[in-house]
Amino acid sequence: MQICKYIRKVAPLTLVSVPDPTEKQWMRLMDVVATDKEMQGDFQGPGAAGRVSAKWETLAATLNALGGAFKTGEKWKEAFNNLRNRAKRQYNDRVRYMGATGGGPPPPQQLGLNAVYQRVLQFVQKEQLHGNAVPVPLQGFVSVGSTDSYGD
Repeated sequence: MQICKYIRKVAPLTLVSVPDPTEKQWMRLMDVVATDKEMQGDFQGPGAAGRVSAKWETLAATLNALGGAFKTGEKWKEAFNNLRNRAKRQYNDRVRYMGATGGGPPPPQQLGLNAVYQRVLQFVQKEQLHGNAVPVPLQGFVSVGSTDSYGD
C-alpha cells in the first residue's frame, strides 16, 4: 500500500549567513541621516511619511551598492535604530563600570566604544544617555532641626 506517491526527496536546507553591514555602509548611512532631519524622525508637514520612506529606499540602493549587507529601506531604518540602541546600551554599561570602579583599572576592551558607536551616539539625545537631573523634593525649603514654632 502506497500512502503518497507525490513525495520527492528534497535537498536538505542549508543556512546561508547574511553579511553584516560594513563600517563603510554605516558611515555612509550616518552621513546621509545627519543632514536630513526627517530621516532622524522629525517629520515636516503633510506627506512626510511617504517622503521619508522614499528617502530610505534611495539610501538603501546606495548602501547596497557599497557591498556588505543588502537590505530594503525599511530594514536599513530598523538596523539604524537597533545600532543606536546597542550603542546606548554599551555606553551605559561603560558608565556603570566606570562608576563602580572608583577610579580603578580601565574598562575591559568589550566596553570600549568603536568608531561606529561613537558616531551613532551623536544621534542620541543627551537626556537619553544621562537622564534628566531631578532635584531632591523640597530641598532648601525645609530646615532640619528647626526650633521655630508657629502660632505663638
